[in-house]
Amino acid sequence: MSVSLLLLALAPFAAAILLGMRRPPAGRYLAFAAALLLAMALGLALAILGFALRGVGTALVLPWVPALGLDGNLHGDVDGAAFALAILVFGLRAAWLLRRAPAVAGRPSPLALALILVGVAQLAVLADNLLVAIAVSELAAVLGYCLERGAAPAGGAGRCLALGALSAGTLFLLAGALLVGDSTGTYRSGAIVVATATLGAQPLYPAAVGLLLAGAWTRSAAWPWGLSLRRSRANAFGVGNAAGTVLLLTGLCLAIRLLPALVGAVPGIAVAAGFLAIPLLLGSIARLLGGSVPPGRPALATAPEAGAGSET
Repeated sequence: MSVSLLLLALAPFAAAILLGMRRPPAGRYLAFAAALLLAMALGLALAILGFALRGVGTALVLPWVPALGLDGNLHGDVDGAAFALAILVFGLRAAWLLRRAPAVAGRPSPLALALILVGVAQLAVLADNLLVAIAVSELAAVLGYCLERGAAPAGGAGRCLALGALSAGTLFLLAGALLVGDSTGTYRSGAIVVATATLGAQPLYPAAVGLLLAGAWTRSAAWPWGLSLRRSRANAFGVGNAAGTVLLLTGLCLAIRLLPALVGAVPGIAVAAGFLAIPLLLGSIARLLGGSVPPGRPALATAPEAGAGSET
């Protein structure tokens, strides 16, 4: 089963490489091979989730820098498999919407970039090491910014504000993870939850919880909170919802993994409320800063009305 976890992690990257190599006359065959890889990834995610629900976990041990507490271990438990599957679904929606996006000279293919975003976000939810998960989640945020910048090159304050919030959140997560690792002697999320009693007795426990929650909440900064706003058709390719959801899922997975260690200091309802409050707060700030994000436009995907196309 560990091989299936490795294949799941690598499939989006392999598909992105194949799509980046598309040249006539073999382009159609390479695209078909990439589609097969992505279909295989969906099947593997479903299979791993099915096994996890039956109590059969999947783990892949990849030692990296043991002296620094770093490893590349992947953990296909219920949370990781479920979020990896959700990321695949939303990420492939973004890829589908970008399938006909025009290529720009000197820039990576938007379709390939969307698939790389999927692969990196999957690593963020499958990684068992907190430091590795935080690092790849920041990479996912940068990739999401690049994807949206290519889809809506005229977008401004909202997208930059979202990236700034995501990057600041990474620093919060890193500081919180270092405090937790120093208190428990490990950066593995499963071991941290087991050591919750030890962690709760530490004087810096409230600070660590606050930093981890603040960092996780910022992962919703890219989510266009469209339930209270008029849905926009301003994004030329309509990838804002899908890309923002992929980034949001990385923060949700981290919070759920560490929830037993967090609820000792903060009620569960407060943890959930933070994911709802951040998009509303940042949306208001973006409008106050310059009015470049009118109601209904996603925070990570703004574009001028002229030349805008449909999502479908």
